[in-house]
Amino acid sequence: MSRYRLQPWVSVRHTTSADARRRFVTGVLLASALATWSFAPGVPADSSSGSTPLTSSPCAGLTGDEAKRCQRLQAQANALAEALIREKQTSVLLRTEGAQHEVSERPSTGSTSLTTGALGTSQHRHAAELAEQFARQKARERVEQSREAQRQIQLARERQLKELYHRGLALYQQGRYAEAILVLQQMALVDPSHALVKSADRLITRAELKRYEEQARAVARAPVVKPEGGAVVSQLEQLLVEKRIELETAMKYAKAAMHERQYDTATKLLTKILVQDPSDRDAQRLMEQVEEAKLTEEKDRLERRIVMDERQMIHDVIKAQVVPEAKTVGFVPPPSPYGTSEQFSAKLQQPISLDFSEVALGDVVDFVADGAGISIIPSPQLDLKNQLVSIKVKDLPLEQAIKYLAKSLSLSYRIEQDAVLLATKEEFENQAMETRVFFLRSGFSPATLEVSAVEQGSLIQMESIKDLITQTIPQPPDSKLVVDDRLGALIATNTGDNLQLTERLLSQLDVTPVQVLIEARVMELTVTDLEHLGLETVLTDGYDLTKRTDTRPNQATPAGRTSGHQIASGGGFKFPALSREDEGVNLTLQGVMTAANFETVLHLLEETKKSKTLSAPRVTTLNNKAATIKVVDEFRYPTRYEVSLVQFDTNGDGDFDDAGETEFVNVPQDIQKRDVGILLNVTPSVGRDLKMMTLVLAPEVSSFSQFRDLGGGVTVPEFTSSQVTTSVVINDGETVVLGGLMKDTVSSTLTKVPFFGDLPLLGPLFRQQNETVTRKNLIIFITARIIGPRGSVT
Repeated sequence: MSRYRLQPWVSVRHTTSADARRRFVTGVLLASALATWSFAPGVPADSSSGSTPLTSSPCAGLTGDEAKRCQRLQAQANALAEALIREKQTSVLLRTEGAQHEVSERPSTGSTSLTTGALGTSQHRHAAELAEQFARQKARERVEQSREAQRQIQLARERQLKELYHRGLALYQQGRYAEAILVLQQMALVDPSHALVKSADRLITRAELKRYEEQARAVARAPVVKPEGGAVVSQLEQLLVEKRIELETAMKYAKAAMHERQYDTATKLLTKILVQDPSDRDAQRLMEQVEEAKLTEEKDRLERRIVMDERQMIHDVIKAQVVPEAKTVGFVPPPSPYGTSEQFSAKLQQPISLDFSEVALGDVVDFVADGAGISIIPSPQLDLKNQLVSIKVKDLPLEQAIKYLAKSLSLSYRIEQDAVLLATKEEFENQAMETRVFFLRSGFSPATLEVSAVEQGSLIQMESIKDLITQTIPQPPDSKLVVDDRLGALIATNTGDNLQLTERLLSQLDVTPVQVLIEARVMELTVTDLEHLGLETVLTDGYDLTKRTDTRPNQATPAGRTSGHQIASGGGFKFPALSREDEGVNLTLQGVMTAANFETVLHLLEETKKSKTLSAPRVTTLNNKAATIKVVDEFRYPTRYEVSLVQFDTNGDGDFDDAGETEFVNVPQDIQKRDVGILLNVTPSVGRDLKMMTLVLAPEVSSFSQFRDLGGGVTVPEFTSSQVTTSVVINDGETVVLGGLMKDTVSSTLTKVPFFGDLPLLGPLFRQQNETVTRKNLIIFITARIIGPRGSVT
């Protein structure tokens, strides 16, 4: 009966489910709208309204109409949420009562109330989580917008600073120093911490000095009238005024130099002032301040050095107590012992743009030096004020820009270790001879004196470094080039320009040579026809060491082959003795193998008990230098015979007249030595990437065959020799296999029954003769590894 009474309630719940879902979505949207005003989600909301808020303090921080609007929307959202919760509770209650009536007629209202209350709280929490997620998303968007705004502001400041600096520089070049100072001073108001402001401060200092100098010269050029007579002052008084203005200008420059901590420049200027006017009190006081500042700077430097030395000693003690870690030495080139420094060379490669029209050479030099942060020293013979420059370049390396600047004025330049010299061509051509010592990194060795280069697969032998310098660098009549083998140095006497060219040439030639470790393993494999074993040596292709478990075509088994003992035509070694299909091992040997494959094949050869290692030498050689490995025996034999008379007394009668007591014999002369055995020449050539190399292999296997009788007791030896020359490209650490050096030995064995085996006609029935062919195969494994300058394997 209860079951039929609950059916109308169920039908009402179904008819209003769509409307409930729509109202639930509307409530979530209202809660999300409230979250947009949530600037402080961690602050609890006001609980005076009596309703449970959907978010934590959504109206915090708002005032006026916005606060009222937020509170009104909050009240509507809370009311709607409570209505939704009550409706959900009713729906759950109906479903719970229906289920209970199906089981029994006694409903459990207490448990239903607990369940519906828990579900209402869960629904409320879900709405709050959605609102908080929406608020966090809005907060992230505001943070991103703030960052973008700050970036745009920073870019705008950057553009404004550059515009002000270029405007001030243009005014400075036009000689409008007062306007340039006003424009450059505005940069400090935009961003005082910007690096461009420091350049502007230096330019302001020069502009102030220029303005003061112009004002002083104008005052000096203006005629001075005496108060009483109105006559013009004498020429001597005019000279005194100009001298005083010159001293005041020098005093200004000295103060500016001291402000920039250029104490040597300030000392020179003040010394010049005191020489002309020893009674100048200002110059004396400033000189004392400069000396005191120099002493203070030197004291600070010494104190910092003491602190650094103490820290270094403590570090050395701590480092000595730590267990060292193993490190692999790489190919890191050491710092260049000659030429410009790396920092200075990097500055010469930085891009620069110049745009000058009828500007004084001195101003252009100052601008380039300050902008690039380098020292440019012009010749004293150059007219820096009256010689005008007109040049326009864009995004060129600094060295190229200086080159074009000098070329436009018919000048020359020279790059020193930390500065650029600018002078006329005649000055550089008439410069005195200089002597400089160049120390080579690796000293004088065959790799240094005889430089080898690889070009298109052929070796090009170059002359010694000394001859190369003599042929490529101009050698004036008084120039000299001396080699000191004891110190490993070149002593060159030449002009400055030619010495600079020598430096650049040595920096390209004096490189640490690459070394290669050559490991050879010579093995002899013995197989017999009784075991049906054989070795086919074909080294035209290189196949991987593979395991074949099927008969499908692959890289080592062409279509139609079913035996694991065969490989494709023209590739690899066949080792039937190593192929044990019943054990799952079916291997082929390639011509070039990796380290792992080589170790596997070596292990299998040793397991067969049919191989013997004859030798395993190792040798280290320089790049493009031949290494020779010998496993030989010395065989000595005469190459010339001389006829000699030999007399001996056979019967003891004291004379040599009897028959047989005198005879002629051939005495061997000129004994020659020949190496018989295995001779291997390997020449490695490492590529530029230090990963691949070309090996030029020239193996030779020789053996003594027999002596040939030429008659008269003269015999000469005969030798057999097998040799081949080939080249192969491999990766670092790979192994090259050379084979095909075979020797067959035929041995006969006769087995018979005594007496019966020697009977005529019936004897063959009682004896057996077998011939066994023993084949010895010589295999040479050559492994090449590139090693670092200190002997570490890469």
